This record gives sequence, C-alpha cells and structure tokens, in this order.
Amino acid sequence: MDIALTKIAKLVWIGSVICLQLVATVAQGANGCAELFQRAMDTLHNSCAEVGRNEACYGNQSIMATLRDSALSFNSVGERVNVAEIERLTASALDLETQHWGLSLLKLKVNLPDTLPGANVTFLIHGGTSVENVSGDMQVFYFTSSLGEPQCKQMPPSAIVVHSPNHERVTFVANGVEVNVGSTVVMSAQPNASMDVYLVEGSATLTAGGRAVALQPNEMTSIPLGGSDGLQAVGAPSVPTTQVSDAITSSLITDVDDLFDEDKTGDAKANAKANNSRSQSNNSANGKANGKDKEKDKEKNNGKGNQGTKPQKGGR
Repeated sequence: MDIALTKIAKLVWIGSVICLQLVATVAQGANGCAELFQRAMDTLHNSCAEVGRNEACYGNQSIMATLRDSALSFNSVGERVNVAEIERLTASALDLETQHWGLSLLKLKVNLPDTLPGANVTFLIHGGTSVENVSGDMQVFYFTSSLGEPQCKQMPPSAIVVHSPNHERVTFVANGVEVNVGSTVVMSAQPNASMDVYLVEGSATLTAGGRAVALQPNEMTSIPLGGSDGLQAVGAPSVPTTQVSDAITSSLITDVDDLFDEDKTGDAKANAKANNSRSQSNNSANGKANGKDKEKDKEKNNGKGNQGTKPQKGGR
C-alpha cells in the first residue's frame, strides 16, 4: 500500500513539474511575441518615418519584392523604392525562430485631389500578406493574406491596413472590389474563399457584383472570391455585421497612428501655425488696448476725484 502511494505521489509530482514547465513555456512565448511585436514597430518607426509620396519602405524583416528594374535594391530595412517599380511585394508571416515579421509601409496618392499636395494614403502591409501591383500606382491590385490565426495571440492577423488622411474619400480596386474609404479599414483575403473588409473608423463603401454596401465603424463585410486565380470577386458584398474590435489590430493601428498623422499637408500645418500666430498677436494687441483703456479710465477717474475734493480751509 505504501509503495502504491509512493508511486502515485511521484506521478503527481512529475505531472506538476510538467504543468509548471508548460505554463512557463507558454508565458515565455507570449512575452517573446509581445517583445517581437514592439521591436518590429520600433524598427518601422525608425526606418520609415520619412517615406515620400508613392514610395514603399522596407519596414521590418522580411520583405520579398519583385521589381520591374532589377538594378534597384529593396532588400534591407529602411530601403525605399517607387511603387511603380514594384510588381509583387510579400511581407513574411510571423516566424518565431528567425524572429521575422514582415512590415512594409507605402505612402500613395491614389486619387486624392491635387488641392492636398502633401497628403498621402497610407498602406501598411504586414505578416504574411502578398500584393500584386497591377496598375503600377496601386490603384488596382490583387492581394492574399495568410490563412488562420498567427502563431501567438499577441500578433495581429495577416492583413493590409489602409488609412486616408483627414477622412478624405479615396477609391481603389482590390481583388476586383471597388473600395471607397474615408479613414481606416483593415482588409484580408483568402483565395477561393472571401475578401473581408473591416471598418475601424470613418466610413467606407464596397462595390462588387453590381451591389454597393456601406460600412459603419466596427462593421465588416465579406466578398466571395473565385475565378482562375481564386482572387476575383465573384459576388456581391455580404450584409454588414458588427464585429468586436480586435485589441491586437487596434494596438497595431495605434502604434502607427503618428505615421498616419504625418499625412497632414504642409499647408495645413502652416495655416494652423499662422492662425495660432495671428491669434496670439490679436490677444497681445487686445491686451495692450485693454491696458491703455484701463489707464485712460484710471486717469479720468482720478481727475473726477480731484475735482470733487474741496480745498481745506485754514485753521482758525
């Protein structure tokens, strides 16, 4: 009996040790994913803060690109090329062994009005997403994203984030779907399955199969894909459904929000500065004028006070 109890105790102890090791491994993996995510975002900010209009930036390892001019280089973090030179661009999926998670930042004119010369539409391509640039200016393209969930919950699913500056409406065609957006959407696509579009903020309208569907923030629609390559829209967008905001994707968008903010035009910044200066000047002038008025009132009141004071008679 004692021997049996001893064996059971040993088995319980071994099981406890294994469980603790598994918990430690899971915790270590979660921390590793969070650290990888933060390093990738830091690298993106340090490498791609000065991207120009119609340029693509290599934001984090690894990015694979097929360029129209083979003499050009787009192999290292921080390198930039004109989007017209890109035939295909792929951001690698999360790889915990190599610590790679591909990020590429694109700043595009798309069809923004010429009255906004310094503004750009931002495309963030990440984690297992591949894009084929059909039109050269990225107004027409096909794309796919990795199937399934990422290896860890601390990383956002494979997708493209698209942001238009100051809620300006822009239109492009992705997988045969006309996308009209005025702020921020997240797009993913699986061949011979569907293209999903989620609206983070602003407004968006998706048109395919002879039908247009409008999205409100936190709504998503799906468009069936098929055809010879599995990436052609073969039906209309679904009825929008409300989606719980993905905390990880929200974190990604928040982390690159300052890159979005740089989409404001130089003229807008100059006007804001000028308006601020004028406001300060007006306040200063008003302050001086008020000061002078107060001095005049003071002198006037003093004068009245002196007139109202009768001279004292001398002593008896």
